[in-house]
Amino acid sequence: MLERALFGDYALIHAWKADTAGNLVFRLAARNFNPVFAMGARHVIVEVEEPLTPAGTLSPDEIHTPGVYVERLVQIRGRRSHPAAPAADSGTGAAPGEVRWRRNRRGA
Repeated sequence: MLERALFGDYALIHAWKADTAGNLVFRLAARNFNPVFAMGARHVIVEVEEPLTPAGTLSPDEIHTPGVYVERLVQIRGRRSHPAAPAADSGTGAAPGEVRWRRNRRGA
C-alpha cells in the first residue's frame, strides 16, 4: 500500500542568516527540522535574525536550504531573547540568581 505525502500550505521558519536570493543558514537546533519544513510546504516565509547579505556572499558549504524553496524573507529588528532567560528584577534591582530563586520558591 502506498500512502501519499501530506504537504503543508505554509511554513513559518526562523533562520540565522540569509542572502537576498533566499539561501538560508540555520543555527543550533533549527538545523534539525527547518530545512525539511521548507521542502515540504507550498509557501515558505522566513524570519531572519542577522541582516540580509547580498546574493553570492554565503559560501555554498554553509547553506542549509537553497533559495528555490523560499518565498518571502522578513528581517526581524533585534535579537530575540529566550523567554526563560533570567533577568534582573527591575523593581528591586536583585541579581538574576536571586530572582530565579524567588520565582522557584513561590512555585511560579
